[in-house]
Amino acid sequence: MPGAVRVENTSYGDDSGEHVYVVSVESGIPFDCTCPSWKYHNPEDGCKHMLAVENQPAVLMASSSDESPVLADGGERQ
Repeated sequence: MPGAVRVENTSYGDDSGEHVYVVSVESGIPFDCTCPSWKYHNPEDGCKHMLAVENQPAVLMASSSDESPVLADGGERQ
């Protein structure tokens, strides 16, 4: 069963809540994202959200557990 990692782009400041996406991970590999870039352009190497999750081993490991979704920023689960 795939895990889910919630990724929020905080570089938007007060509007960062409008830039929250979910990256799906299976067997330690991000394979899907809810962002427009992945949905409409499907970049060969994945979107920036998938790459961010991939570069965080602790997040990948946590997303493989039964407790999902995981927050990449260390925030509380919803």
